[in-house]
Amino acid sequence: MVKSTETINAEMIERKKSAVKKARRQSVYKANEIVQTKRFELSTLEQKIVAYMVSLIDGEQKELEHVDASITDLCILMGINSNSGKNIETLKSTIRKLANKSEWAKIERNGERCETLVRWIEKPTFYYKSGIVRLKLDEDLKPYLIGLMNRYTRYDLENILAMKSKYGIRLFELCKSWEGRGYFETTLENLRELFAVEGYAEWYEFKRNVLDVSVSEINRLTDINIFWKTKKTGRNISKIAFTVQTKSGFNQVKDLQSTRGKLLDRHLDDEAQQLSFDFEAANDPQTEDFHDTYADALPLTETEKHAVSRMFGEIAEKKAN
Repeated sequence: MVKSTETINAEMIERKKSAVKKARRQSVYKANEIVQTKRFELSTLEQKIVAYMVSLIDGEQKELEHVDASITDLCILMGINSNSGKNIETLKSTIRKLANKSEWAKIERNGERCETLVRWIEKPTFYYKSGIVRLKLDEDLKPYLIGLMNRYTRYDLENILAMKSKYGIRLFELCKSWEGRGYFETTLENLRELFAVEGYAEWYEFKRNVLDVSVSEINRLTDINIFWKTKKTGRNISKIAFTVQTKSGFNQVKDLQSTRGKLLDRHLDDEAQQLSFDFEAANDPQTEDFHDTYADALPLTETEKHAVSRMFGEIAEKKAN
């Protein structure tokens, strides 16, 4: 029996869709040292690309290796808008900027401690016929990503994919590194340095544009809740104290139901309805990318999709046990 074009396209999209969903659930591992002490200035999209590459590192790897990523899948995973038709150019521009950025890092070479400029990625290459982009993390990042025995930060990639604030992603990683302890303190100056904050010299500006935005995104979109308060020496703010609490997928759904309850309740019984595709777009030979074909059938926010995804994952895990 010959399959129809519509059936073939549907199967192809299902495979692609499965790959994207799998990528969202990959885990990121970084040494606490790079999370807690290293200053770097990356955009939101640049941080997501680095996190994605780190999530592909196998625990048994001894060296950093090239990563071949589907250009289309990477655009979708990163949330790059395809409606303008410039998704590949946006991805190329972001990767170029990322490849050109570097930071000073202390490393050990030939038994001697030294300081060197470390880039994030090496010689990215786009293969258009194959539809892939080849990326490799800079070799000098190896001590922070390979062979981590302890003192590392771990989180699921999907936590940051819906975030819009570059400071939010940075604060999320910092808080995840202290999640086991549940509490940490840092100075305002240290946060400015770690997050590479320029401007917002006044406390109220920093609070409004960095802290408040970051905390709001973290508490809405990720698997932790954070709370903070200032400590003063005299009239000046000397420290900021953070409390970090782990939350489950079920609790996330419960929180979201208070604002979008009716919308969620209509669809929670059918996990298969979470994702759909557009046959017309899939059959259009002029369609350069298939962002629309991955559009969620449910009219949910990214927050709700994330929460529902975590909830079904926890249900599956309980059934397996």
